Amino acid sequence: MMLAAAVVLALAAPGRGRAALAQGLFPLLAIALTIAGALLLS
Repeated sequence: MMLAAAVVLALAAPGRGRAALAQGLFPLLAIALTIAGALLLS
């Protein structure tokens, strides 16, 4: 649920992308998207 919420927030607030990247959240979002994609394909 938390990963999904993070992805939704990232998609809803693209303007904060650079701030998230600066804070090191981008890799976590990438992992969350990968997991979500794997779940959708499974």
